[in-house]
Amino acid sequence: MATYTAIPSGDLDPESPITTGLMTALDANVEGALAGLATFDVLEAAYGAGSIPAGAYKALSIANGDVANTTITGSKLVAGTITATQMGTDSVHRDEIASTPSDQNTPIGSGDGTQAIISATGGDWSLSWFAGTDRSTSDSISIGPKYSSSARHTDVTFVRRGATGASGTVYLHTRYIPASPPWNLGHGDIPLFVQLLTDSSGSIKGAYIAEDPPWYGYGPHSQSGEGRLLRSVGLWGVSIKSAIDGTSGITLNQYFERIKALKLMTEEEKNKIIKQKFTMEEKNKDMMCVPHLFHNVAEGDKVVMIDPTSEICDQLHMMHKYKTQGNGVEDDISSLFKSGYLELYGGSNHPTAPPGVEIVSAKWKLTGGK
Repeated sequence: MATYTAIPSGDLDPESPITTGLMTALDANVEGALAGLATFDVLEAAYGAGSIPAGAYKALSIANGDVANTTITGSKLVAGTITATQMGTDSVHRDEIASTPSDQNTPIGSGDGTQAIISATGGDWSLSWFAGTDRSTSDSISIGPKYSSSARHTDVTFVRRGATGASGTVYLHTRYIPASPPWNLGHGDIPLFVQLLTDSSGSIKGAYIAEDPPWYGYGPHSQSGEGRLLRSVGLWGVSIKSAIDGTSGITLNQYFERIKALKLMTEEEKNKIIKQKFTMEEKNKDMMCVPHLFHNVAEGDKVVMIDPTSEICDQLHMMHKYKTQGNGVEDDISSLFKSGYLELYGGSNHPTAPPGVEIVSAKWKLTGGK
């Protein structure tokens, strides 16, 4: 391509002659300008490397196909540059929002007023839930969220109304916003958490099956951006009541001063706090507080977790993620154990487990079921 040549102003005054050199430079510059539209060589020479003057592009002149994949990444975008005004109406759809399913179940007794509680996976990050029972209890259960001083507001409570059926199992299927994957307990990425509540004979009473662990969304350490902001001004864990009563160690005025500090933070300061990637240590901080979500662990019961780095756990993850919705217990992983298609055996070499939870191995039992 022709090289751009800057023409001195002295060659362009009225008294200057038209020379071969002048015309050669003009010719080369015109040729370079036309050829350089695709490479920006001329624009770089005229305006400085990396600079494109305002108005260089007509509206809609850059099509989607002109931008190579992965060329615009998060690090190229200044915090706050993409807001609601930059997104067209209906531009964010279901597929742009990450969500994943969770399956849980627990036993319920046969007596009138008997209760069973299942805490929804993800806590506040749960989007929706669907609850039901097995056939033996389907005519005598009322279901609803529970909110009281003794229960989490994301708990779903099943209450027995009448004693017309036998004891059975209640089920909760939720869809929730997952945490930043992957999870790791120090010995490899974990595709799926499968925790089972077993009785003294080894029979399975309840199950927790999700891509995120039970402690995600629960415990004293918030894993949300808002929680990080609150901690940044020393507000996390301090309630208005405790500030008024003087039991939190700060006065009410100090409490509101901290809220004011949060309000006055710049977007850049907030972004540094919220967008910082969680470390695995932070993600697993609540494991010691919430090792599992089973509410009815009786004496002799045991909570076990299938070795999360085993091949079978990876297979179960694929089944869980891509199972056909609407097939009920036919596609429920816990029912495969209850029906004899899968069985637990022995311990596992996985060295890390939530407190009070035993890591075990599992295998397919090709007997055609029981």
